[in-house]
Amino acid sequence: MDCYFRQSWVDKRLAYSSNMPFLALSISMLERIWKPDTYFYNGKNSYLHTITTPNKFVRLYRDGRVLYSSRLTIRASCPMRLENFPMDVQRCPLQIGSFGYSDRDIQYRWNPLRSVVIAPDMKLSMFDVTDTPTGNLTEMHRKGPFSVLVVSFHLKRHMGYFVIEVYAPAPCWLCCRGWRFGSIEKRQQTELLLVRRLSDKYVRLVVIPQNRETFDL
Repeated sequence: MDCYFRQSWVDKRLAYSSNMPFLALSISMLERIWKPDTYFYNGKNSYLHTITTPNKFVRLYRDGRVLYSSRLTIRASCPMRLENFPMDVQRCPLQIGSFGYSDRDIQYRWNPLRSVVIAPDMKLSMFDVTDTPTGNLTEMHRKGPFSVLVVSFHLKRHMGYFVIEVYAPAPCWLCCRGWRFGSIEKRQQTELLLVRRLSDKYVRLVVIPQNRETFDL
């Protein structure tokens, strides 16, 4: 998933009295001010875009509020339930929180006006994003309770691809075999049964495992 990940917090030490509503800070200033150590709990391989320069900016407002925005590509794990495959609807969560600060130091909250916004031109090859509910939760760690943000991506699978590529060819092949030989002898029945079982094995061993472990959001 490519996204613009925005965080905002207030640091009263950075408040100023100028008439300018905000200041656009240099990226190098990030190393000189405090910022949350936010990370993705179930992330597998996430990175910041750096072409042609690191894709991030920082704005400082008069009251000390800091807006930090960065462009990320996030790959996260999504355990899937495939009982109704390929007519399934998956719910893939993304958990966001602090790596080292407990909820005594940082409490995360979604922006009530713009929490998760899906680009209108975004399309997935195998799914439609039908909903993105958000929430807050507290997770217990050895250091104590941690504040965590959660967004769940509800994904409805495109059934047409699997019907055309997987399910349709096997029945058609069986029908053609039956029509060609007219009456099906016992030996041919065994062959057809074997083909059917091989088709089922293909779906279980090839198609389903590709959709089980991870999903690129």
